[in-house]
Amino acid sequence: MYYGGLQHWIFYCGQWSYGPAAFRYGQRTNTIIRNDMPQTVWSYERYPNGREVWQHWGFWYPGFHHAWFGADARGWHQIAVWGSRTGWSNPIWVYVL
Repeated sequence: MYYGGLQHWIFYCGQWSYGPAAFRYGQRTNTIIRNDMPQTVWSYERYPNGREVWQHWGFWYPGFHHAWFGADARGWHQIAVWGSRTGWSNPIWVYVL
């Protein structure tokens, strides 16, 4: 279902999902972000210990953009994307075993 703005999916169990998802420590998986308007974009990850990491991705035109999730700490992670015009994407919860 499409709501506009930024949508964020994670590749889990052979299909694209809004989550939740689970991976073993050290695994990586693809994520896809759909952007519907020109804007500056940042990714966000909150780690199990509460640490927050932001990454600036620059200016994006509308379309689909590829990213990765790396399972680098055990516990629950929250990942999302923020756009300067649209605000937050959907959050994805990922558990790392």
